[in-house]
Amino acid sequence: MVGGNNRGPLRRWQLPEKFRHMPITAIRPKPADPGPGSAEVVAEALGLSEGKGSIITNDLELVEAVRDGLPVNLIARAVSAGLLSPSEVDRLIIPRRTLSHRLRDHEGRLSKTESDHLTRVIRAISLATETLGTAEKSHRWLRKSNKALGGGAPLDLLDTDGGARLVEQVLGRIAYGVYE
Repeated sequence: MVGGNNRGPLRRWQLPEKFRHMPITAIRPKPADPGPGSAEVVAEALGLSEGKGSIITNDLELVEAVRDGLPVNLIARAVSAGLLSPSEVDRLIIPRRTLSHRLRDHEGRLSKTESDHLTRVIRAISLATETLGTAEKSHRWLRKSNKALGGGAPLDLLDTDGGARLVEQVLGRIAYGVYE
């Protein structure tokens, strides 16, 4: 609560003199818009937030969905949407043979680890698209060698949490104009 008072609504007399002329609504913080890496954006990219029957609407629901295992058909959606190639899925998310067994045996779910890898990669792709402006620029940037990342392609670092954080840091620097 603004003003450090947790005992009820904020009163004008509780504000410093220089803010008392302002309406209270101008001083209260507004709820944050979901950012490019938010659960809503990841769910939308995976096709989990379509219509009123949205499966995932916040970060906690995404965590629970990852723990339970995401539907295996999301891999096909990501490939058909052009977000990843089959070889990138094999390298970053789930081995090709394991994926074919899951699809053949109709297990229907990725493991917790595979679901986590999928959301990590989709989150980075969404962040790159938001930062760079278009999906085409994002696609090129993620697959091109990058000096800030030791000469490797950003997509190649997404197989670990630490690598994903490095990619997110570089994208943050691009967003703030540190890199071009």
